[in-house]
Formats: sequence, structure tokens, C-alpha cells
Amino acid sequence: MPEPDFAYRTFYTWDHSTNWDLTQPGARRGGCHEPYEKPPGAFIEDYTRLIDHMAELGLNHLIIWGALRDCHGGVEALGRLIEYGLDAGVRVAPGVGVGCYGGVYYDGEHEFSLVRLLRDRPELAAVDADGRPRLGDGNPRRSVACLRNEEAWDWTLRSIRWLMEAVEPPAVHFETGDYGVCSCERCRAAGRRDLRASDDDLAELLPPLVEEIRRHAPDCWVSYNHYTGYTREMMEQPPAFARAIPDDVICKWGVSWMLEPECAPEDTGPWGPLEPMRPDVRPPTRSSMAHLHFATGWWGCSPRGTLEIGRFLRDFPLLREVGFEGVCTHGEESALDPAGELNYHVFAALAENAAATPEQIAARSVGGLLGEEELAAQVLAAFRDERVPSALPVRVAAAAPRCGQRRVRLLWLAFELQRLAERSRQAAAQR
Repeated sequence: MPEPDFAYRTFYTWDHSTNWDLTQPGARRGGCHEPYEKPPGAFIEDYTRLIDHMAELGLNHLIIWGALRDCHGGVEALGRLIEYGLDAGVRVAPGVGVGCYGGVYYDGEHEFSLVRLLRDRPELAAVDADGRPRLGDGNPRRSVACLRNEEAWDWTLRSIRWLMEAVEPPAVHFETGDYGVCSCERCRAAGRRDLRASDDDLAELLPPLVEEIRRHAPDCWVSYNHYTGYTREMMEQPPAFARAIPDDVICKWGVSWMLEPECAPEDTGPWGPLEPMRPDVRPPTRSSMAHLHFATGWWGCSPRGTLEIGRFLRDFPLLREVGFEGVCTHGEESALDPAGELNYHVFAALAENAAATPEQIAARSVGGLLGEEELAAQVLAAFRDERVPSALPVRVAAAAPRCGQRRVRLLWLAFELQRLAERSRQAAAQR
């Protein structure tokens, strides 16, 4: 078997909105900084089902925000998921906030919960441009620490040491925050403070944390978020973080606005420069992952429940061409949702072979979902090309059996094809 085109084939999730066991009460759809309102055992039930599906599809990297909470089992529950994932070929990566997003232990009365630290020691909080402490504006899970404070920095280093010793994760995912940076005197001296996220913080804070992880687990997969995309200037003059962070650490670039600039807000100033993705402009980091927000509702992209297989078919060859080693999408929705199911299957097929044709993807798995490989290939081609043969929706509906999940899937898909055909007619009329 040839090696997959993308070494890192990733699902990104928040615990509170990962809904794979649909019998559990307290489910959310979307959001972050939220409480976990399901029963304690739901965490394991949801995520073991998700890991099973990832293994079936050949995906190998699962990021979990809210991985450590008192209310769903803390270290013991996460340890069970890590072992379950390793047995299935999936590396579970707890999301770790660096001065943000709850720190190592997202929620609970634990020494390394950032929420608890800043509740008890508010003087360690970051401050905004007006000098007000960033303590969450009523939601303590949004609190931010100043990591140029020596006490807060020492606490952060010790928290990483504890994580690697107590949990032994096979992967770790870092974020330095996209909802406010510290503007104290020391932080202003370190670099720009006028953006939603700080590249200067990445360059200064991550290398020591990576070193601590490597001391405990040299083969741990380490990744971090760069919330937006890259530019030609970055390629030609790599920013400080791209030079400072070790080459084998994976930078997860938020490329959705690069692929679809119309998803971006009118004013992208708080996020830095924006350029469309081009074949001749590569990321400035050696190990790079593309994070796709389509069908998630995040970053102005299409909402949950949107079928995005056509976009994936059009975009993956370009992601491969510019040199990405990984691809990431959100995996919170159960595959019982027809859109989620097809999105996951097509994403996984293209993560294996970015140039896969509709016929190859149909033969891999989608033909089995729809009951006929030729029909599946025609459906995939219609969404890729945004052109629907007039008889195709009728043919898809006619292929539906009298009952069962395949009937639900095919009748829903026939409706989606009709919607696509109508959008195409409207676009043609406007030209």
C-alpha cells in the first residue's frame, strides 16, 4: 500500500459538542468555553464511537478540547480514551491552552486548571489595552494569564511536566489564544499587541514547552494553531515563530479564508494580512497542517449539516501541491447525519490520495453507502463540478430502498442535488 498523501489525518473536537452517542442528554451543537452538561459517562461513549469511525476511515489524529474535566472523569477517563485510540491507530491529543483555554486541565478543582489559578490568583491575569484584567467577562473559562509573569510561566512549565508524567499523551495540541492577548508593559515590549492572536507569543512561549514534552516523550506528535493563513511575505521571510519552533512540530494553519476569501469578514485587520491560496506560495513552516472549517459554522464558513464534498474534491489537490503534511476538519457530528457521513468519507479518501477521482472514492467506500459505485461516482462528480445532469436527482431517489438508512441517505441526497442544480441555474442567470 502506498503511503497516504497526508501523514496527519485529523479530527478537531470540543468535548461538550461531540455527539456520537445520540442517546445522551445535554448535547450542544457548537460553541467553545462551554460547560459540559452531559452525564459523566457520555464522554467515553461519544469518543469511543468517534475513534471507531476514525479507525474505519483511516484517520489517525484526534484533538480534544475539554479533554480533562472533573465532571467526566479527569485523568482516568482521558487515559482510557488514549489507550483505546492507540489500539485503533488513533493518537488522542488533549488540547492545551498556553495561558488561555483553561490550560492543561480545562475544568475542575485541579492544581493545573487555569480557571482555578486565576480565580485564586487574579493578579496573574493578562490585561487588555486599558489595563483591565482578562478574567472572562462572566465566563471564567475565557480567562487569560500573562505568561511573562514569572509565577504564571513557572506554573505553565510545571503543568506540562505533570501532563506528560500523569497522562502520557501520544500527542499534544497547543493554542495560545485567539480571544485576547496581554497588553501589560512586558508583553507590549515583546511585540505586537493589536491583533486577536500573537505570533510573537508563539515564538517565545512554545519552544520551551515543546522541549519539556520531548524530554518525556520524544515521539509525541506536537501541534499548534496558527489561527489564520500564511502569505507570500511569510514564505520569503519566515516569521520568528517558524524559525524558533522545531521543524518537526506541526503548525496547523487556518486556511479556510485562503480557500474561500468570501467567508472572511469585511475587516480582517484584527487577524493580520489575508491572501488567497496559490500553488506557488507555500507555508513557511516545514511541518504544516491545513485546518478546514467548512460545515462547522466557524470562521464565517458553512454551518453544520452542510454537504461540502464538492469543496473537498476541488481543494485537496491544491493543499497537497503547496506542501501540507496534514489535513484537519471537525469530527463532532455523528456519522448518522447524512452530510457528516459523506463529508467524513470523502475527507478521509482525499487525505489518503489528494488526487482521488470520483470513481476511486466511490470504489473505496461511498459506493457502498449509496448501493452502486457508478451512481456514487456521478454524484461525487456533480458536486465537484457544480453541474447536475438533469436526470441524476430522479435516478438517486429511484435507487432508494423501501426502508432503512440507505433510503434516508439517498432521498436526502436527491434533495441536495436539486438544491445544487437550482443554485447553478441562478448563478448562470446572473452572469
